[in-house]
Amino acid sequence: MSYMFYNCSSLTSLDLGFFKTVKGNNFNYMFNSCTDLQWLNLTNFYTLNGKELKYIFDGCISLGVLLKKEYCSNIIETIPDYVNKIFIE
Repeated sequence: MSYMFYNCSSLTSLDLGFFKTVKGNNFNYMFNSCTDLQWLNLTNFYTLNGKELKYIFDGCISLGVLLKKEYCSNIIETIPDYVNKIFIE
């Protein structure tokens, strides 16, 4: 999944709420440099099996992302402070 949406600068929103990532192990740069991305639904985004987790959201300066802590606790520390993180149960 690395670089999947990298540098998609015209992308403004993306609903990946049903995106299955449980077998994913490389998430490097997945959304990196999506400068106009404002809304991202990742409620079922599972990264706990991931081994490569670098710079996933770097450069997403307008982003609000919807996440579940229990599915992605290993990437929370890597999310830049300028990204608005919204956690759901």
